[in-house]
Amino acid sequence: MTAAADVQTVRQALLALGHAGGQGAAQAIAACLDHPNMNVKKTAAAVLAHTGTPAVVPKLLTWLGRHDNPGLRAELTRTLRAILGDGFAATVVAAADRTADTRTRMLLVESLSGSLSERAIRALAAQGSPAGQALLAALPDPGTEPSSNPVDELANHGWTVEAARQAVELHEKDPDAPGLQRMARLRPMLPHWLDLAVTADRDAVLRLTMRLCPPPWSPDELQAFARALPTLAAGLAEIGPPHHPQLLALIGEAVACLPDGRAPEIAERIRALPVLGAPELTLLRQCGGVPTCDDLERALSATPTGEEAVLREAFALGPRPPDGHPLNSRERLEELIKTFPTADTDTRRRLLDQMLELQPLGAPPWTLTEQARRPSPDDTRAPHPGDLDQPRSQAQRERLLTMLDDPTRSATAAHTLLSWPEPETRVAVLRAYLRGKLAALTITDRLARALHQLDETELREASGDVQERLVRLATDLDAPSRAPLIPLLLDWWTNGSAKTRTTIEQFLRGAHPDQLAEALAPHLDAGAWGVLDLLKGTSIRRTPPLTRAWQRLHAEERENLTDRITLLDGPLRDPDAAAEDAAVLAALRDRSHAPTAHRKRPSHHDLLHKARTGTPAQIRQALDQLAEAWTEGNRDRELADLLIELIGHSDPAVRLRAHRIARRVLDRPAYLEQTIRLLDDNRSTVVVSAAKTLSHARWEPAIPALVALLTHKHPTVRRAAADGLVLIGEPAASALTHASARARPDRTVIYTTVLHRITAQP
Repeated sequence: MTAAADVQTVRQALLALGHAGGQGAAQAIAACLDHPNMNVKKTAAAVLAHTGTPAVVPKLLTWLGRHDNPGLRAELTRTLRAILGDGFAATVVAAADRTADTRTRMLLVESLSGSLSERAIRALAAQGSPAGQALLAALPDPGTEPSSNPVDELANHGWTVEAARQAVELHEKDPDAPGLQRMARLRPMLPHWLDLAVTADRDAVLRLTMRLCPPPWSPDELQAFARALPTLAAGLAEIGPPHHPQLLALIGEAVACLPDGRAPEIAERIRALPVLGAPELTLLRQCGGVPTCDDLERALSATPTGEEAVLREAFALGPRPPDGHPLNSRERLEELIKTFPTADTDTRRRLLDQMLELQPLGAPPWTLTEQARRPSPDDTRAPHPGDLDQPRSQAQRERLLTMLDDPTRSATAAHTLLSWPEPETRVAVLRAYLRGKLAALTITDRLARALHQLDETELREASGDVQERLVRLATDLDAPSRAPLIPLLLDWWTNGSAKTRTTIEQFLRGAHPDQLAEALAPHLDAGAWGVLDLLKGTSIRRTPPLTRAWQRLHAEERENLTDRITLLDGPLRDPDAAAEDAAVLAALRDRSHAPTAHRKRPSHHDLLHKARTGTPAQIRQALDQLAEAWTEGNRDRELADLLIELIGHSDPAVRLRAHRIARRVLDRPAYLEQTIRLLDDNRSTVVVSAAKTLSHARWEPAIPALVALLTHKHPTVRRAAADGLVLIGEPAASALTHASARARPDRTVIYTTVLHRITAQP
């Protein structure tokens, strides 16, 4: 298992070996220190603290002198101390004395911090020990004392996990401690604090982060917060009342910086919080979530003294208009909300039903009819067919596309079309811009991202002014969005005209260095060293092409070309890989440490209601909980009816989940009868599985449907249906004979072939 390809499998195997405590697997565990994944390295080092033997010490020392990752070094040092005991310092000094590499020696002696007295260090240096001389050089000047304040340590010497943990502990013990008064100096380290919140005490780290980084937040800080939103959302449950409002406001601002498609994930995390109130409902809306009746009832029960605020937020009821005469439905809704806090339980239910009739949750205010009835001022202009403020329609789209050819109105039409969600409209505006019809148009991120919608062939055909406009537009993209265009613009940079070369170089330098280096690999293999100018002043991951290029340059004595480029050891990963790792770890941590003991289990009735009205994900969750609560012999008619209903659900995952649970809950005839319905599924794999289930059960009512599948468009389905009918045997013969008699002459062979297989059986 420790040699498996899957990282999680290797980590779980290592943890299991550590839990067992046997020392026989020490060599296999130590071999995992060579694994390319850092989490596996750290896990192996931590496990060896319990299972390690002196035989693995050389491997531990090798990595201690090779890697500068703070977390890995801390685990290696802790393990070596556990194995060597009092001999730790002497062993590390001996290893540092033997090595000829200066960097290795410095990394080794750094692990001895606080292990040797000044007298011992001076004695080693006097004996000519290279390690002793390195330690002596690191001693502070006479008369100065090292600061014991972790805040000063971080501010003066840079980020270390150990000092950061000490600062968190100090803040938890005494937020007003003198050593924390200068905490504002640590604000530039915000990304490090957010990373620490994933691996350490999340809530404690977030409390400190809220204090050292109060609003207002810069765009870069909001981007960092956006990458850590899963961690921030998980911290809402336990961060505590003093910091809860600030964290809510922070998440609300950071959500706007999320890439497309990520906000619903945060909305589900907000919805899963143990307590919902009016601020959480506001945040749920900001994340694109639609409040449900369950959300509203939870929020009302959690805030018994703030029902009016909760209801106003849920129904999006703003303040009265300045004239003091709201529309009728708004006025009635406002009066119902005012009455709700003082009503008894039964009356509250009826009041809530009336509110939902006036204003369904998540829908815009239902006031169109009332607005239409309001008298219009005499000077109101009658609408014309060509007005641009009309609702979106095909006719409006055609008018706007035609206006792109009108120099006087093209910018207005482009601005309107770019606000529409359809990619086709943005591509039409982009093509008009590239042809030079929108010279006055301000370049926006929406227009620039439309470049990804164009076919590569169309992009490569660009030349002259079109190419120049395309390059100028591409420079407006952020670094992650530039990656797909790097190969194309790199070709133009090397082979194109000097007119666009400067702009293209600006684009390439703004791309992520690792992605640019990957695209430069063929040029470096060909010896085109001029492309290295694009990488000057960057730090990039070491890859095989870069290693080969560096070796050739050293062999040619051209090291000057690589002086300003730093190669970092480690796997080449996407720029947002760290944020994705943090999100996955936070999700796993939330799942394993969820405060289920303090959360009231939903009732059977609530689960049935959720399974009928929730989203596909909520339906599957409710079905799983219903299946857990179901016991053998329990005749739950409501659950059976629900499963039969959901087997016809539009979402395929819901259909299959309901069918799988139906196998336990329904009796055999009812289950097989519902399985027949899956023969009409639009996914061939589902149809094949259903056909095999029915044929192995020899369920004769399914024979007509299986015969019909013999002409299915997918060959795997046709083959499964034929094999199933042969397995059922003689009872299927009459249906096949009937189908053969009614089929076209060229298709009778489909049925007769299966008949021959049945009759040929012994």
